[in-house]
Amino acid sequence: MLEINALRNKIQHGQGQNVASLYYCAVEDISPPEAIELEAVLDERERERYRRMSPSVASGFFQGRRMVKQVIAQLLEVAVTDVRFHYSENGKPMLALQPRLHFSISHCPTAIVVLVASCKVGVDVESLERHSTSAEPPWKRPHKFMHKRSALWVESAVSDSEKRRLFTLLWTLMESQVKLTDSSIFRASKRLAIDLHCSGISNSWGVSGVEFGDGVSADYRKEGQDEWLWRAYEGGGLQGRGHTRDIISLAYAPCELKLLLYQWVNGEAHTRTALTPIACSNSLLSAVVSDL
Repeated sequence: MLEINALRNKIQHGQGQNVASLYYCAVEDISPPEAIELEAVLDERERERYRRMSPSVASGFFQGRRMVKQVIAQLLEVAVTDVRFHYSENGKPMLALQPRLHFSISHCPTAIVVLVASCKVGVDVESLERHSTSAEPPWKRPHKFMHKRSALWVESAVSDSEKRRLFTLLWTLMESQVKLTDSSIFRASKRLAIDLHCSGISNSWGVSGVEFGDGVSADYRKEGQDEWLWRAYEGGGLQGRGHTRDIISLAYAPCELKLLLYQWVNGEAHTRTALTPIACSNSLLSAVVSDL
């Protein structure tokens, strides 16, 4: 409750430290919606999208809306039916009358992730196994999917498992920045160069990025002066499920930020959890609350 009050106070009055809450839900913890809940959570446009989706995609789509709207309703002290989104030209959902409330949603075959914050944010989650059945998985040709500078990290990895892990990490970092800036993945794949730096901790990286303009040397700011910061985590090894199944990355506007991590279980319940950090910017993140 203290965390909700801190986030609510920042959103409503602009007072206190910036706070972000990240909610992780494994697909096994999704409860199927009743018809009455579909009507309550989804607006008409969302219901139309839901009906066109395959069952597995529809499940993740609904769960993301269910989670984010329940959190927002609690923060604003309104009913879930009162939480309705507007969309940017690129399809980014937002709340038009709550300029201090920011959120981002992502889902993949193994998890759904929601990030709600008092500053601009973006989040992405990707399964490590999602390309395992492809004839030629993308981590074998990373230069086709990301900036050549980023692709070098994947190409330099020794084993296929490490190539896949690095590709997934870099892809989620890129996607989270796209969601933060309301840009496009096509633009980011051409212009956003991500560098990794050994952090001195096993399987953990420092990360930085620079976005270039249209010309060869037309980067619009000096390298190292990021307009965003990143954190990345391993997910999936929760509740005794063992090995890492996915990677979660979040991007946020540079600020002093307190990050709270939760696992979403048993329908509406959520409990404090710990995710394994694997990458971060030279961060202004002042506190990560976990292991409680």
